[in-house]
Amino acid sequence: MKYIITIHRILGTVFSILFLMWFLTGIVMIYHHYPSLYGSKALEYSRESASASALSLDSLLSGIDVPTDSITDIEVSVMSGTTLLNIKRGGEEFLYDCNTGKKVDRLYKPALDFIAQSWCNAPITSTDSLDEIDVWLIGAYPFNEYPVYKYTFDDDEKTELYLSSRTGRGLQLTTSESRLWAWLGAIPHWIYIKQLRATGRQPWTDVVLWISGIGILMTLSGIIVGIRSMVLARRRKKLCPYKKPMFRWHHISGLIFGFFVLTFIFSGFMSLQKVPTSLVPYNEDFSAEAFARGQEFINPSDYTISDYRKFMNNSDVKRITLTVCAGMPVYKIEKADDCFLIRANNTTNDTLTIDKNVCKEMARRSVSGGTTYTVSVINDYEPGYSSVRESRKRELPVYKVAVNDEFDSRFYITPRSAAAYYSNSNSDMRGILYNTLHSLNCKFFYEHQGLRKTILWIMMIGGAIVSLTGVVLGWRYLKRKSKQIKK
Repeated sequence: MKYIITIHRILGTVFSILFLMWFLTGIVMIYHHYPSLYGSKALEYSRESASASALSLDSLLSGIDVPTDSITDIEVSVMSGTTLLNIKRGGEEFLYDCNTGKKVDRLYKPALDFIAQSWCNAPITSTDSLDEIDVWLIGAYPFNEYPVYKYTFDDDEKTELYLSSRTGRGLQLTTSESRLWAWLGAIPHWIYIKQLRATGRQPWTDVVLWISGIGILMTLSGIIVGIRSMVLARRRKKLCPYKKPMFRWHHISGLIFGFFVLTFIFSGFMSLQKVPTSLVPYNEDFSAEAFARGQEFINPSDYTISDYRKFMNNSDVKRITLTVCAGMPVYKIEKADDCFLIRANNTTNDTLTIDKNVCKEMARRSVSGGTTYTVSVINDYEPGYSSVRESRKRELPVYKVAVNDEFDSRFYITPRSAAAYYSNSNSDMRGILYNTLHSLNCKFFYEHQGLRKTILWIMMIGGAIVSLTGVVLGWRYLKRKSKQIKK
């Protein structure tokens, strides 16, 4: 027990201030997250229609130097007044001008200035060219996008926009308010230090895992010491063995909130760690993308019957993707507030209706062997398919394809866009160990947000009290040790 007390005292002295920061910033993160520019949000800012002089798909593909036998997707979008063709193949992307057929390696500043101005009506006050990551690009991973152009606008919100020079896409959009809340919440909470992310995700992941892992040891040792002290005190018919106020506060708050502190740190650890397959296995051959596509590559000749250009003439259409759904060539039509599929191998431009038959075809192409499956419609969230953010709700109703395998594999297909999500026992367990334990993100609390936020406030304040008393005790411990060394 002596060693456990020593471990807790030393680790508490070092880590209590970090724990205090985590709980205080956790309160902020109940309401405000790190700014992110997800796909549908970015499309809202595109206000242009395609050029009438865009070449046909046949003409474009005949002049490119990319093999067309292993293309996974082709995106058509409008940037800086030009219709661009983005060919995706083997993890690489190749950009071409649809008007000339010429390859586009980078968009130059005049073109990027034109794009930036469509995002905000206010004047541009400054432009910076970035060749390395900064704190607002950590979530965007723009390692292939440099130089990234940062635009600052003279509007009331002090908007800042980051554009990729390779594709012209928006990578990040922040305002003075979102930046303030991120500095008070997400950035310190997630230890978003740009030096840790400059070369990739792994250095940052390792640091956070080590810190939270040691934090788990510190919390466990504190719980053991606290319970033992309580047992000894009860033998003397006392509630707490400590007479000094700060020790008493730390002991009592630790007994009340210690288990929550442990689950909070452990679930933070699980945010970056997968559940070992040795404990909860899953089918590594399954993926949502492969399930929705039904085949790995597209055949460009399937898209020459129906011309992509007729859809781009509609200014409401923001992006078109030539892709595959259940083995069928389709155009994925994206608008600011809608996304749907159109058959590409006929001239009638029929909308592809996602129904049980289409879902069965997806399953037939993806589930091998004699494994059976069932298709149903769900109208409510469940553990494998739920929303963890109020601002980004997942679509309902959806089709559910339940595979009768040992991994409890499930695919969820949206009826308009055929967007697919994959869940299994392993992902369900990780959802409990991370989302539920860390921030009460689950179906019940999603439907009772007031209760969820109340409980989170109580737990965060309790954890902060445990940590603050630990900071004070740690500081006093260091002062005593310093005096002993001087003597």
